[in-house]
Amino acid sequence: MNRSELLMIVMGLFFAAPCYGITIHVSPDGSNEEGDGSRDNPCQTIGYALSVADGSEDDPLTIQLIVGTYSAGINGEEFPLTLESYLVINGAEAETILDATEEGYDPLHLMTGEGLKSLRITRLTVRGANENPEELDDWEDWQPSRGGTIALEDCHDVQISNVHFIGSSGLSVRTENY
Repeated sequence: MNRSELLMIVMGLFFAAPCYGITIHVSPDGSNEEGDGSRDNPCQTIGYALSVADGSEDDPLTIQLIVGTYSAGINGEEFPLTLESYLVINGAEAETILDATEEGYDPLHLMTGEGLKSLRITRLTVRGANENPEELDDWEDWQPSRGGTIALEDCHDVQISNVHFIGSSGLSVRTENY
């Protein structure tokens, strides 16, 4: 077998390998009307991407965020985003910003989720939302509506990494199962 035959076999195996999951690209400059979610033709909002596809254990949904600011005033992003199971939200480092600091727009949370399985949020910055959360006197009184820019309840297999919280109350998690 010569090198070109071996190369053809390796390339055939690479391109024949099944894809794992669904990826939707999102950009503040994209379009929810004409974008197809590809890298070259992204959707405009994260909320729209969440509404058009569902992940599963075998095929998780990845929302790949392109560098930019996602906010009501810039690209029409509406908060809070309701997260779902088998979801990856992957930013492009700190230059990927979810921003709720606009005057007259003060959501309690940027993201919420309850009873989720397999959630990954990585490589982005979140600004605003619930800058002065109500103090909790008793953990038993916790409610998703009380604190947390990202508020999660009874979620399993959650990974949040390289997320920068600016001018917000950060992460709020409650679970009965440790």
